Amino acid sequence: MDNPLISIIIPVYNAEKYLRQCLDSVVAQTYTNWECLLIDDGSKDSSGAICDEYAEKDSRFRVFHKENGGVSSARNLGIEKAKGEFIAFYDSDDTIPFDSLKVLYLSLSNSKRDSVVGNYKKVYSEEKKLCSNTFEENSERLVEDVLKLFFVYPRDMFQGYLWNRLFYKKVIADNDIRFNESIKYKEDGLFLVSYILKSGKPVVCVPDIVYNYYVRENSAMGILNKSFSKDYFTNLDARLLILNEIRDSKCSKEIVDLAKDSVGDIVMLLLMKMRNFHQFNVKNIVYIVVRLLKNMIFFSTLFYFLKMLIKRYI
Repeated sequence: MDNPLISIIIPVYNAEKYLRQCLDSVVAQTYTNWECLLIDDGSKDSSGAICDEYAEKDSRFRVFHKENGGVSSARNLGIEKAKGEFIAFYDSDDTIPFDSLKVLYLSLSNSKRDSVVGNYKKVYSEEKKLCSNTFEENSERLVEDVLKLFFVYPRDMFQGYLWNRLFYKKVIADNDIRFNESIKYKEDGLFLVSYILKSGKPVVCVPDIVYNYYVRENSAMGILNKSFSKDYFTNLDARLLILNEIRDSKCSKEIVDLAKDSVGDIVMLLLMKMRNFHQFNVKNIVYIVVRLLKNMIFFSTLFYFLKMLIKRYI
């Protein structure tokens, strides 16, 4: 049986320092029937030229240059241009082990499921590496079990990332699943929950390390966490959209309650950030309250705060 085409989508923005390492790890894959869509999102450094260089050497690379619009718009363009039966999403400053695509494809092809997920390695430095070990054996997990992991992830490791997975393009196309371009934080989790709910099938889980995630201070998330940005409010927007999708899908009360608690967690983090960066003002508070009221979760969030206070002080 011929191996089907896998489309790898990599948004690229000012990544010249790490891009070659990332692309070399793609070239080194033991699964060779892939195309790699490099979406140059208006880079101001030499990233665009590096993308063109790899495309000239290897026709499996396809480059698209566009005005800067953010990672979600870049991924959406990649979805539109992808020719493969499967889709993988990678970041331009990370790497993948040489057998990642093979492991994920074989695990998915041997099942009748729509997605597969593996473990990953967080690399802080050469001396400090931490493996997720979320999945200790080959298995399948039901939709609600996967959602539980999304909301109650072990050791802060799961978090609904995209890059340790393989998706069927048909599920994305048939259900018109796209990245919300107004969301700057947790846009990946929103996409993932939409995909899992629309699929409705169990997720294949493998114990192999299929991705190396480099924790860098100068990354987009690293910069965002060091200051107060209005973009961080979109984390709340994403969590509310996730809650609404879960409500609409008629998940169990347990999952709905976990989604509500997730909103409460983000509100607490927002309040803490506002306090730490001296942004605790009426405008920002109103922003939060209006969204909670609009989504009928204001009193649920207040109850969540009370529950957390009781746990902490009583």
